[in-house]
Amino acid sequence: MAPGKEGYDVLRLIEHGQICYVSSEHVYGTTLAQYLRQNPCVEKKQLFLWMQEITRQLELIHRCRGNPSYKYVNPYSIIISKDRKIYFMDVESGTNQEMLRQMRKRKVREYFLPEEERYYQNTSIQLDIYGLGRTLQYLLAHTVPDEKLGRREEIKIQRMISKCLKWQSKKSYQNVSEIRQQIPEYKVKREKLKIRWKLLATVGILIVAVLGKYWLSQGNLEEKTAQTAKEEAKLKEEVSEETITVTADNEETEEAYMDLAMAYFLDIGDYEKSLEYLKKAKNTNPCAKELEVVVLWFSGEKMSEKDKKSYQEHLENLEKNVPEKGAYRYLQCLIRGYQMMNTEKAASHMIRLGNRFLQSDEAKEDDVAEVKEAMITAYETLGQTEKAAEFCEEVLEKETQDEKREGLYKRAVMLYEECGSIDTALEICSRGVKEMNGSTELKLLHIRLLCAEESIGRDICAQTIQSYAEQNPEILESEEFVKLQREYEIQVEGDTIWVGK
Repeated sequence: MAPGKEGYDVLRLIEHGQICYVSSEHVYGTTLAQYLRQNPCVEKKQLFLWMQEITRQLELIHRCRGNPSYKYVNPYSIIISKDRKIYFMDVESGTNQEMLRQMRKRKVREYFLPEEERYYQNTSIQLDIYGLGRTLQYLLAHTVPDEKLGRREEIKIQRMISKCLKWQSKKSYQNVSEIRQQIPEYKVKREKLKIRWKLLATVGILIVAVLGKYWLSQGNLEEKTAQTAKEEAKLKEEVSEETITVTADNEETEEAYMDLAMAYFLDIGDYEKSLEYLKKAKNTNPCAKELEVVVLWFSGEKMSEKDKKSYQEHLENLEKNVPEKGAYRYLQCLIRGYQMMNTEKAASHMIRLGNRFLQSDEAKEDDVAEVKEAMITAYETLGQTEKAAEFCEEVLEKETQDEKREGLYKRAVMLYEECGSIDTALEICSRGVKEMNGSTELKLLHIRLLCAEESIGRDICAQTIQSYAEQNPEILESEEFVKLQREYEIQVEGDTIWVGK
C-alpha cells in the first residue's frame, strides 16, 4: 500500500464519562507529514483546531481502560482524512505495517524520541507527551498560516513545547489535559475588530443623532438632549477604550521581541528564529545587537573577524544593559556566551554571573541546574575542584534522570579525589553504586579508589571486587578492570579474588 493513496485503519475514540472506548475504522486520507509537504499554506484557525484535536485525541487514548500510551506519537502516525479531520493511526492493524516500518526508521526516531530512548521500545505517557511536543513543533515549522501568529500566541506555544520536551523533569506536564489548556484559542484578527468597532461606532452615533433630532422635535428637550449626549459619550468611551487596547496589543514591542529571541535561544535551541527576532529589536533595544553576536557564534554562521575579536566586549556591553525585569534570562545568555570562550577569565565571569543568577527567585529549576553545571566547569577551569564538587552534589540533589545522575556521581567522585578528599569521594561513590546498581563504570571507579588507598585493607578490596563480579560478571572482562589488575596485582581464580598491592 502506498502511503497517502489509499485508506488507513484509524482509531475511533468514543467518550463515555471519564472512560474512553476505542475501536477501529477505515478512512481515506494522508499522513500529517505528507499533507504538510503538499499543503503548507493553512488557515490559522485550522492550525489551532488541529493542535487542539491532536491533543484531545491523545488525551482520550490515555483515558482508555488500563491507561495505555500510544507509543508512536509523530506526524507519520496522524492521519488527515479527505474532509480534513484528524485521526490517530491504528498501529496494531496489519494494513498499517508498512507505515509502522517507516516510523521505526532512524530519521523519524531521532527527531521524535528523546536521546535516551533510541528506539520505539518503551511506552509511557511521558514519552507520548515528548512526541506530542515534537509533533506540534513540526506542525509549526512546516506550515505557513494565512495570518501571522501573535507574539503572545507564539511565546505561549513555544513555552508549551519546551515543557513537553523536558519529559523527565518534574516541571514537565503530567498529563495531556494540562497541555490542551495551554493551546491558544483562535481569535478574529484585532485589526478587523478595530474596523468593525469603528463602523459600529459611526452607525451608533448616527442612530443616536437621528433619535436626538426626533426627540427634540417631540418635546421634552432638556431630558431628551441629556439622554442623547449620555448615550453618545458612552459609545465614544467604549470605542476609545477598544482602540487603545487594540493599539497596545498590536505593538511588537522590544520587550516581546527579546523575550521571543531568548526563548528560541535558551529553551528551543532554534538560533535562526532567535536571530530573526533580535534583528527586529536591534533598532530599539541595546541588548539585541550584543546578544546577536552570541547567538551567531552558537549557530555556526560565519562571523566577521571584528566580531570575533570583540566577542568579550559584546558580552560586557550586554551585561551593562541588562534590565532589572527578567534579568535572570539575560544572565543565562551571558553565561552561555562566556562558555564559548573556554578561558580562565571567562570562567571567573561565569562564576560571578552564576552567583548573581542564583539569587533570582524567578529562575526555573531546570535553568538553575544548567547554570550550576556551567559553574562546575568554571570552577574546574580555575582549579577550584572542591567548590566544583560541591556544586556537583547540589545539582545531583535535584536531578531525576538516571543517565545524568550517573554522570554527576562520577564527576563528583573524581573531583573530590582530585582535591584530596578521598573519604568523601569513597562515600559518594559507594552511595552512587547503591543507587545505580547497574552502573559498571561506578563500580570500577569504586574498585580503583579502594585499591589506590593504602590505608584500606586488601581483603576489603578483594571482597568488593568479588561482590561486584557476582552482580555484573562482565565487569571482569572490561578493559578498565584489566588495567586495574596489572596496576594492583589483582588475581582472579574461579570464585576467588586476591589483591596484591
